Amino acid sequence: MENKTDFLVYTTARHAEIQSHPLPPLGENDIFINTLFSGISRGTERLVFNGAVPKSQWETMACKNQLGHFSFPIGYGYQHVGEIVASGSNVTNLKKGDLVFSLTPHQRHAVISADMAHKIPESIPAKRAVLCANMETALNAFWDSEATHTHKVAVIGGGVVGFLTAYCTSHFLNTPVTLIDVDKNKKVLAEMFGVSFKTPKEIDEKYDILFHTSATQEGLQSAINHAAFEGKIIEMSWFGDQNLCLNLGGTFHSQRLQIHSSQVGHISPKKRSHYSYRDRMAEVLKLLQDTRLDHLLEAPIPFKNLPEHLNTLFNHKTGTLCQIVTYQENSSGEN
Repeated sequence: MENKTDFLVYTTARHAEIQSHPLPPLGENDIFINTLFSGISRGTERLVFNGAVPKSQWETMACKNQLGHFSFPIGYGYQHVGEIVASGSNVTNLKKGDLVFSLTPHQRHAVISADMAHKIPESIPAKRAVLCANMETALNAFWDSEATHTHKVAVIGGGVVGFLTAYCTSHFLNTPVTLIDVDKNKKVLAEMFGVSFKTPKEIDEKYDILFHTSATQEGLQSAINHAAFEGKIIEMSWFGDQNLCLNLGGTFHSQRLQIHSSQVGHISPKKRSHYSYRDRMAEVLKLLQDTRLDHLLEAPIPFKNLPEHLNTLFNHKTGTLCQIVTYQENSSGEN
């Protein structure tokens, strides 16, 4: 087994490089993972890349398996899929050859506590399993919304989390959902998921529940403007150190609108008493059985080439959905 490995390290604002760092020794409760794929979180990792994580949130936003500390240098990420190649003497629920997901940064190998890993069923391809973290976010937001089949629902923001939120809502309620995005090219993909599509200029109705995932001031204002009486806006974007200027005049108070923050770090209150984090992940793994979700995955970028792609990936105008990173040299990354 390796005692050092390569990490993607954010070294300063808007700069990253591949660096070799030591791995911790394999403890009796640990597993050693050979990485197959990781995913780029274009929302949170953009803020890390730009140095836009507020100091007040450095402790809150830290991942248990990250390299270093905020602000820089830091190895950050939480969409990691790999194969177990060794395990400690106390590990009984996982074995060599198992495919696992964990909240681990972009790195070739990892040593983590076994209780931080989730076994991926053979029915889910390794590449699709990268969506676990994003699907958790979508599912938790759906729970936070308390949506029922009687509600008219829209999702503003057609990134990967927006698509997964629309997917979850449509799946559980079997009711029409509208995805709203400025990019007309996303209409075909929305319809593939059984979701209707509109651009902001095409919105001609009010919605009872609006999920906002665009991470833009304009998107949140649009949600406020198109909420029905006593409508609920589920705010899923995290803006880091960005200040927003919103119009809360007009109908905001007279229509008794609500803006509700949803964040995946805590299970939705109505589910918290009877769902553990592992229970929530079990629900996520059921949702990931759908082969249509593969259309949210971008062609893999080789890990060794990742730093040169980051400026483009983190550009707000890039239409990238879930960017996959492959660690399999001389491979198309199609596993």
